[in-house]
Formats: sequence, structure tokens, C-alpha cells
Amino acid sequence: MKIGIFTDSYKPYVSGVVTSIELFTKEFERQGCKVYIFAPNYPNSQDADQGQTIFRFQSIPTPTNPGFRLALPVSARLRNTIRKLGLDVIHIHSPFLLGASGARLGKRLGIPVVFTYHTLYEEYIHYFPGANNSVKHYLIRRTRNFCNNCSAVITPSSGLKKLLHQRGVRVEMRVIPTGIELSRFTLGSKEKFLQEWGIPKNHRILLYTGRLGKEKNLELLLQSYRILRQARKDLSLVIVGSGPYEQKLRDLISAGSDPGVILTGRLQNQALADAYQAADLFVFPSVTETQGLVLLEAMSVGLPVVSAISYGSQDVVVSGENGYLVEPEAGEIASAVARILDNPELYSTMTQNSRRTARQFSIERMAEKTLKLYEMLTNRPLERDYAG
Repeated sequence: MKIGIFTDSYKPYVSGVVTSIELFTKEFERQGCKVYIFAPNYPNSQDADQGQTIFRFQSIPTPTNPGFRLALPVSARLRNTIRKLGLDVIHIHSPFLLGASGARLGKRLGIPVVFTYHTLYEEYIHYFPGANNSVKHYLIRRTRNFCNNCSAVITPSSGLKKLLHQRGVRVEMRVIPTGIELSRFTLGSKEKFLQEWGIPKNHRILLYTGRLGKEKNLELLLQSYRILRQARKDLSLVIVGSGPYEQKLRDLISAGSDPGVILTGRLQNQALADAYQAADLFVFPSVTETQGLVLLEAMSVGLPVVSAISYGSQDVVVSGENGYLVEPEAGEIASAVARILDNPELYSTMTQNSRRTARQFSIERMAEKTLKLYEMLTNRPLERDYAG
């Protein structure tokens, strides 16, 4: 099967969407598919493109989100390129710019178009100065209409599927979260991480990994840690990631003189595996997640999870079994963390249950579900739209 992936964010930019595309692409190709990626051009993007067939489009930087670029999806050759490639399906990962371009071409050429609804776009308008509630309403209408013009929509969580149905999405919808590579973080070294970051061996480590953005609710994470630190001096908080909120977060940590808080910046590969292996518990304060991929990563190494309630977290965290789902309040998060750390028997049970949960979300399983959806759509007759 030949798959065309259209995305408005891709390597070397770092995000959950990019990670999802990378994981699925690798697994699709392992199963014998050919994947072509259509993405914005970035400085030094050639280093990220090795071993893949990627069509890069001219792009411009965004002033409010350093590192992210806006594609200029204008190419007189794109339609002919898609025809020559003989794509069986087009998979869209954004309803804007390149995503919209791919959807139009798919409809014109009679190619099934699948859209993965990764993001609650209306929750990110703080990146656009002057945006207000009318912009939120526009984005909701825009994405609803986009969904209904696709052949099928994938949501990473059942809660998001329900929300889209309530908003008027009527096309075929499937819940297929991004899978994880179960062995990816198992070879990390706790000792190496503790030594590198100067963490005492007797400390219990709370871990957050992910993009550092305002919408991730990281101030709440610091507030929760401060409550816990009042009664526990043998506690450290490790925050792994980068993003537009990084400097603000560093300022907050500095202003609060928070002992034991470590902001590592972005970690990859072995260094990230070391961080997961060093941690005792994963804490996730974001309420805007459509899927908490990092929650599953943490569970794959047996970490119990304390997460604020969100669409993504509700599908993977079962309170009392592999962690706790709590209201986004500092006291609630701190209380749940303390409950787990203070009960060795509960901690051991949650560790086993976390690993069991992660196995249910392997990338192999999720890729197979996606390919079955592709096959169903390619066997369904489609009308070509010669109009526009």
C-alpha cells in the first residue's frame, strides 16, 4: 500500500504529532507499505530526512512559537506528483495549510482521505495575539466541516470521538491512539541519570516529559511539587522537554527557589530512556490532551501515573489501578502522589498494571488497526471531484 502523509509539523520540530507520524511510518514500512511525507521545510531538515521519502515545502517562521514554521503549500507539480506516486490513501494530520491541500487533492483525484484529529485547536489560540472566543468558535466550525469532507476521521481517544460527534461530525470515526514501542525505554540507566544531574540516590523522583507550552499547565505541576516538598525533603521533580514556555518556566523555578527541581531541556534516545528509568512516578498536569502518549511511555517502564483529567488520559489511566486521575488542582495532584509513594504495596501493584496497560497500546496493534481502515476505504467506491 502507498500512503501519502500530509502534515503541518514534522522533524526537526518536536511534538506529539511528529512522534505519532514517526512511529506509524516506521511500523507501516516494516509491514511492507511505502510512505511518502509532505511537510514544511526547516533549516537543517535534510539531516532529519535520511532514509525517508519526504517532499518539503517552502515555509516561514511563526513569531509566537519559536521553532515552528508555516508551510506555503503552493506547488504546480503537486497534483502530478501524487498521480505518479499512485497513492492508495492520503492521511492528513492537520486541517490547515498542507493538510487542507492534501485533502483537496485527494478529493479531486478520487483518493480516500483520512484525518487524524490530534489537537483541540481552540485551546491553542494563546499563540495568536488578539484571538478571542469568536476565533474559538470559528476553529470548531472549521474543523467540523473539514472532518465531514474526509473519508474517515481517527481520534486518539474515545472522549474526543464523543466530542466530535456532539459537534456534528458524521463521517466514519475510529478510535486509534498512537502506539508505543514497548522496548524503547527499557535499557535506560537510573545510575547514569542520577549522577549526570546530581540527584541524591535516596530521592524519589517525579517526572514530567513533553512539550513545554502554556497549555500544558506546568505552573500547576510546580505548585503541586511545592506542597509535597513541605513534608518530603527526599523528593526531586524532573521536567524533560523544550518549547515556547521554557524560559517562563525557568523564571518561575528561579523565583520560587524550588529545591530539587531540574529542567533538563529536550532529551532524546538513550538520555530520555535514562530519565524514565530513574523516575519513581509520572505526573501530568495538562487538561488539553487528546492522547497522552507520554503517559503510555511512562507506563511501559512501570511508572504509576498521576494525571489531570483530559480526553487522552481517561482512556489509559484507571484510578486506583495504574495511577490516579484527578481534578487539575495542586492539592489533588499532591495528595494522589503522596498516596502512591506512601504505600509500597499499592505502588508495586500499580507498577505491574502500568506495564500491562502499555502492552495493550503497542505500535504494532495500532498500525494494524489503521491499515485495516485504509483497506476498507480503498475498497469503497469514491467519486472524483473534478470541480475545483
